[in-house]
Amino acid sequence: MIEKISLNSLKFFYYVAQHGSVTLASQKLFVTQSAVSKQIKNLEDALGLILFDRVNKKLVLTSNGSLLFACCQQIFAKLDDCLVDLKNQQYEKKQLVLSCEPTISMKC
Repeated sequence: MIEKISLNSLKFFYYVAQHGSVTLASQKLFVTQSAVSKQIKNLEDALGLILFDRVNKKLVLTSNGSLLFACCQQIFAKLDDCLVDLKNQQYEKKQLVLSCEPTISMKC
């Protein structure tokens, strides 16, 4: 089942759940509303679950959607921490190596 689900779909779901709107999510993600809607539909199809109830042009998380949103909050927070750690390690490992010609060093 995991092979069918893209990280992009989860990210789009996370933004829609967080903002409660496909329009706001699309603005935050810099994509079209139809792209967000398609990713949500693909995710629901891949999982075989309904994640949102559509009530008067408003999206409300179902119980399954709430569970997935809680998981996404943990996963994306952990992923963000990991990426920050990797970035910090990259800066810690940089060393400055100086070299010069022997004749210059002998004159000092």
